[in-house]
Amino acid sequence: MKPTTTQKKRDRAEDSTTVTISLKKELLAQIEEAAKLENRSRSNYIITHMMKAVARTAVAGHPDCPASGCGKKREKAS
Repeated sequence: MKPTTTQKKRDRAEDSTTVTISLKKELLAQIEEAAKLENRSRSNYIITHMMKAVARTAVAGHPDCPASGCGKKREKAS
């Protein structure tokens, strides 16, 4: 008879979700080392730096700029 295993269910905030991505092993090692240096979990490190990246690129009131990744170019001032 096969033993049954119970998976732990982690409680998450209602507004949170899980995202799965593939990374090069070298990049993951670098992320883990950087997180350790900042005394953060890997997940917290990634979330923190993704939020900073979004804040840098999403210019308030003008999401359609090259920095946002949309690819649109601003018209040159005459």
